[in-house]
Amino acid sequence: MDLSKIRSRTDLERLRQNDAAAHAAFMERLRQSMVVQVDVAQYPEGYGEPDYPGPIVEPQFEQRENLSLISRYGLTPADFS
Repeated sequence: MDLSKIRSRTDLERLRQNDAAAHAAFMERLRQSMVVQVDVAQYPEGYGEPDYPGPIVEPQFEQRENLSLISRYGLTPADFS
């Protein structure tokens, strides 16, 4: 099955029945999408402009839960436990 054609939970179920390895790989990619890195540093106005005269601000990354992709497939975090 062409993975680009997986658009629903029904498609995922069909993939599981026809190609368990591809299904496992696809589910792993979905699992990895549930956490994203977000830069939460406070940047002053004009930061990033070529003539910005101020100090360099180091990014501060936090992990945040993002369930938007798995919800498109009708999944919840419980489907990955």
